[in-house]
Amino acid sequence: MAAKKKRRKSRKKKGRSRKRWPIIASLLGGIVLFVVLYVVYTLIRPTSVLLYEEIYGAKSELGKEISKIDGAVYEALFREGIPEKNVFFTAVEAQRERGQDWDFTDVSVRVSLKASFLKLRSRMESSLSTLRPGVRHRVEQRSGTEYVYHIFALDFYTHRVRLILDSFRDEPRTRLAKMSIIVDDLGHDRQLGEAFIRLNLPLGISVLPLARYTDAVVHLANQRKRELMLHLPMEPKDYPELDPGPGALMVGMRDQEIKKTLHKHLGCVVGARGVNNHMGSLFTENKKKMAVIMGELKKRGLFYVDSRTTSETVAFRMAKEAGVPAASRSVFLDNDLSAQAMRFQMERLLGVARHSGRAIGIAHPHAETRKFLERQLPGLEGQVRLVPVSELVS
Repeated sequence: MAAKKKRRKSRKKKGRSRKRWPIIASLLGGIVLFVVLYVVYTLIRPTSVLLYEEIYGAKSELGKEISKIDGAVYEALFREGIPEKNVFFTAVEAQRERGQDWDFTDVSVRVSLKASFLKLRSRMESSLSTLRPGVRHRVEQRSGTEYVYHIFALDFYTHRVRLILDSFRDEPRTRLAKMSIIVDDLGHDRQLGEAFIRLNLPLGISVLPLARYTDAVVHLANQRKRELMLHLPMEPKDYPELDPGPGALMVGMRDQEIKKTLHKHLGCVVGARGVNNHMGSLFTENKKKMAVIMGELKKRGLFYVDSRTTSETVAFRMAKEAGVPAASRSVFLDNDLSAQAMRFQMERLLGVARHSGRAIGIAHPHAETRKFLERQLPGLEGQVRLVPVSELVS
């Protein structure tokens, strides 16, 4: 009798256990699935989930063709041993046409030996010809000692390269050109933001006002005595397809709302010495709205750097009219994160600095960019003087 009771109890326990197992298994399965999904997301999520700039990116078809041209030109100069000091980027200008944005490049290359000049011409012709059909070019012979390559990507005029046979004496510079680099869009990634700040370089630290880690990045930048800027979000032309993020200034805002929003954002980036625009291709073309911004910056003694996200920007002109110290971006360094592309952009920046005496580059919070700057900038000593942005506004 007792044995039967024990067997019945044992069967009941086993029954209850069998009922529990599906519940336990389901819970364990859910936990495992959550952990796996979290790990996969952490490993595969892109380092840059946000669109940082409006000017062409490497993923656009035009951007890809421009990168190919840059690579071909740089390769031709490198293979012919043209010294960097002989390459002059006389203009890098934002252009917009038929819904496309790009930087037009005007570069002059001086070659002192006729044999090198002829070889470079031949190599340029060969390199550019391999880029067809997306790229075409025409050559203008201005004299026996000057050839001009007009280069088109997808029928957009993107480059003018002048080859000049010029026997010249390299005169020593009495003053080094000045160059500044601003790191934009900081605040979304705490580790990357702090990594840029910890570089032993006088970088401009431009922080978005309402990002997740704005406070932490601003605190460390002030602690390390880095030059802080407010990266002010503004309305782009392709809004809402292009989203400048929370707190953006819109052309439909009343003046008082613009002032109130700007005041709030400056309160988020404590210690900011200046401002530059995040996106804003539509907003920075509006004289009335930019006048409101400049009036407020003038009251606070802040400078302004025009990120030049549109060729029709009035930001710099409005700053000068308001008496606000100002400057304009010369080059975006890292719209394409390949080492060769960033190297070419750095050459552009150096060329502009050599030609005009000063230049400002804008970079973004990518791990590749941080490594590039850490590796490249110390080697520029003696070529240019890297200075805080505030030294280049006037």
